[in-house]
Amino acid sequence: MAKIKERITFSESQKIVEQIEKILKKENIKFGIYGSYIRKENTIGDIDILVNERDYEKTKNILKNFPFYERLEIYYLPEEYKDSWESFALYLVGSGKFNVWLRGIAKRKNFLLNQYGAF
Repeated sequence: MAKIKERITFSESQKIVEQIEKILKKENIKFGIYGSYIRKENTIGDIDILVNERDYEKTKNILKNFPFYERLEIYYLPEEYKDSWESFALYLVGSGKFNVWLRGIAKRKNFLLNQYGAF
């Protein structure tokens, strides 16, 4: 997917997310919308979507014909980490600075924290 340099308003992103939700729910795809959208930032660069690995290609194929496709960043949760949805969601909610800060705390407590869990 091409990177978009021009940001859109949160209100504009809501319209896109409503379309995505309608489409993916109709297809019975488990998904989550994260990133700057879920943080309700004033402007949105891209819309982060998380799906399971088995639905990744299907999701891309369904959404690729829509004009908003270039705004999407579609991630998938590998099958071996299927029980780590919440960890991956936390990673995608971010922000990047928050993730670095939280991983630093985990490291000081001798844990490894990443999008797949705390180890």
